[in-house]
Amino acid sequence: MKLLGKTLLVSTLAFCLATAAHAAPDPACNPLIKASEARAAAPASQAITVVSPSNFTMKFIKVGGKSYSQTQGSPWKLSPVDISEAERQLITQINSGAVKISKCKLGSDETINGMVTTVLNYTIEMPGAPAAAAKLYIGKSDGLPYLQISAETKTTYSYKEIKAPKM
Repeated sequence: MKLLGKTLLVSTLAFCLATAAHAAPDPACNPLIKASEARAAAPASQAITVVSPSNFTMKFIKVGGKSYSQTQGSPWKLSPVDISEAERQLITQINSGAVKISKCKLGSDETINGMVTTVLNYTIEMPGAPAAAAKLYIGKSDGLPYLQISAETKTTYSYKEIKAPKM
């Protein structure tokens, strides 16, 4: 009976540790998480996402504690989504394992819009979507993301001289 109890306890602990290890992101992916945290903390930002092959364009601006959005050239709107909060929720989902980031590998340095960046290659798996390879270009001096590329999307980020759009 004692042996059965010890075996059950060891098996349970092993299962818990394996589950915790599975849920935690790969340490090689920490630069992605830190870049997301830096973006969420930035006082102002602009993101422009182009989805191919249709070149559907989405723009987001965060400035002065407000978030704005524009799709496909439509008028700018005050966004009901707080961009910083959405970024923090994504970080929480990555840390919990609900969104899986894997196969992280640092690549070469590249300059994006005058900023020297390090390229992070990774794979992302989100609920209801197939795994997708992507690249994130992270500023070497500030840790902010400047470019994100996957098979069908390209997002450019900027942080300087950001102003609220005219509505």
